[in-house]
Amino acid sequence: MNKVIGIVVLVFVIAGLAAYGIYRKNSKANATENNAPRIICTTYPVYLFAREILKDTNGPQAELLLAPDTGCPHDYALTPSDLMKLAGDNILLLKNGLGLDDNLCKDALHANPAIKVVDTSVNAHAIPVEKHAHHTPECDKKGTCSHGHHHHGHNHHHHGAEFNPHLFASPDTAAVVVANISAALQSFHPECAEFYKKNTESFLTELETLKKDFLAAGFTKKNIAVQHDVFAYLARMCGLKEAVSLHAESAMAPSPAEVALLKKEIKEQEAAVLFSEPQYPAEFAKLISVEAGIPHHVLDSVTTGPEQPEPGHYIRQMRANLETMKGVLTK
Repeated sequence: MNKVIGIVVLVFVIAGLAAYGIYRKNSKANATENNAPRIICTTYPVYLFAREILKDTNGPQAELLLAPDTGCPHDYALTPSDLMKLAGDNILLLKNGLGLDDNLCKDALHANPAIKVVDTSVNAHAIPVEKHAHHTPECDKKGTCSHGHHHHGHNHHHHGAEFNPHLFASPDTAAVVVANISAALQSFHPECAEFYKKNTESFLTELETLKKDFLAAGFTKKNIAVQHDVFAYLARMCGLKEAVSLHAESAMAPSPAEVALLKKEIKEQEAAVLFSEPQYPAEFAKLISVEAGIPHHVLDSVTTGPEQPEPGHYIRQMRANLETMKGVLTK
């Protein structure tokens, strides 16, 4: 009898040790998984660039903090689900910078001080924001600013930012952002540094080729009207002038006076075309183009896009923009 009891006790002990071993193994695996390096991007363009550098590697892959249709998150407030994505001890948060997502990142650090935040706009030749629309002292009653640019004060975009934050919308400044992302990834996850360098070199070569193709396009019509100044860097690179900016991103219908003012400005500035973006309502832009008698075309600034884009998405969209611009600015 005692022998039987001893055998039963022994079985329970062995089973308990086995269960404890499994628990320890799973706990260790979970701890390793929870502490694995994570790359989180605040904006869709930064996410696109990070994906190109991280592709075909065994390291961490890029994660997008906000929904891919969020657009520019100037005044975005992090939700509880966003904050859950930022929980952990080994997180690199890649931000656009230049005021586009600074407040968002402050909130992220407040929630999790362990996050490492990297500003991908460092060393960029940023364009200052002209902080005046037609209702400010620097501008006359017709909306002509002292710097010679024409603005329409319909939902001004930058919300007090000092510099234009849309570096991603032109291949030359996008290359600066890509280089900053690559340096951050190599420092944060040195195990895959050589892979990151190789992918970066390949992507930078593509961006340089794209830049040369834009410069070789030979745009003969220089003055353009835009929905808002997301393409300021592309215009600067190509020698174009954003002669008129609608600053129209909302669904609010313009008043007859606003339409008349913009029509007059477009004619005075001899804008050849009005460019809008796919993530904003097109009705305003279409109305103004008809009233002013100029063509309206859509350019993709890649501010938004598919959640799981194919490699090369940025280059393809920019090449499509190039073809559109050649069709209206070289005739």
